[in-house]
Amino acid sequence: MDPYRLPRSVVPSRYDIRLEPDLTTLTFRGEETIAVSVAEPVSEIVLNAVELAVDEAVVVDARGAEQRASVSLDETAERCGLAFTAPVAPGAGRLRIRFRGTLNDKLRGFYRSVYKDPGGVTRTMAATQFEATDARRAFPCWDEPAFKAVFSVTLAIDPALTAVSNTRILAKTTEGGRTIVRFADTITMSTYLVAFVVGELEHTEPSSVGDTPLSVWCVPGKRRLAAFGQEIAVASLRYFEDYYGLPYPGDKLDLLAIPDFAAGAMENLGCITFRESGLLVDPVTATQTEEQIVSDTRDDRAALIEELRAERDVAADPASPARDQRRAPGEVEEAQRLHAPMGSSRQSVNQLPIGLPFLAADPIVTCSETRRSVSTMKP
Repeated sequence: MDPYRLPRSVVPSRYDIRLEPDLTTLTFRGEETIAVSVAEPVSEIVLNAVELAVDEAVVVDARGAEQRASVSLDETAERCGLAFTAPVAPGAGRLRIRFRGTLNDKLRGFYRSVYKDPGGVTRTMAATQFEATDARRAFPCWDEPAFKAVFSVTLAIDPALTAVSNTRILAKTTEGGRTIVRFADTITMSTYLVAFVVGELEHTEPSSVGDTPLSVWCVPGKRRLAAFGQEIAVASLRYFEDYYGLPYPGDKLDLLAIPDFAAGAMENLGCITFRESGLLVDPVTATQTEEQIVSDTRDDRAALIEELRAERDVAADPASPARDQRRAPGEVEEAQRLHAPMGSSRQSVNQLPIGLPFLAADPIVTCSETRRSVSTMKP
């Protein structure tokens, strides 16, 4: 078996995931049903999981036969093997898994973020960071970008808390003293773009960009710092939808400021997470540099997408015309104007810092090799 790539004999197409985080015990429980396509008879299904305990795994094959799996976990390879006594028949099938995990303190996977509220009281929230390969810390999955699927997320949370994910909320119900929040299906996308945040949160009044509501979320007491970031986000989304002629593919766009966050920002579709300094800014005391940092996170990085697409075309066909020659009149000047704050209008494809939220599902945009910190690009 390839030690670096999962087998393609079984491929997922849809995940129905239910997670129940407990911010007191810093643990979570989960269950999922994964729709899979089985290409050939298999006696073992291999997917990714790490720092999870798998309590049960059952497969229902194309003939309706149900089998319970023998579970083995390889922490070093970050894989979960599900062995069956009889081969699983080819065709459409379903895989049901129950599992448990810990809200870790590693700022990756499904992790805990600890902060102090305005009264000095320590609070905890749960957030996610799945790029590049940490969705496997939250739920067993085919955690490679090529294994794209639709994700349906349900979160069972404390009634005093709020939950945000990639899509809008379809329904809220009460069950066993917990609030059950069911979110709409995502578009087909990679596992590392899945996101959910649970905690005490407040949001700005949504702004509309076409049919898309756009809000900024933060911990209580910091909403007054969100106006500038929201203004820039609205202008960016409106401008680039028009510039590229591509509509935003999600049903909403939330930008969330997370107290503990390792990266500058993460382009989860519809649920973009930021470190607080990359999204929140005091309108009274902020310096121009602080405002530029917030603007850069959404706007300047987005402006370079056009260059990236041109670089991609040139790389695919070295004999193609120069990228400037393929642009319509005026586009070169416009691109250079937008690039100016970055200090250069011509960066190589491996230097481009990418963060355009409504193009996050584009594999070119989300390729990790193209991502670098904006700070390294400053003159």
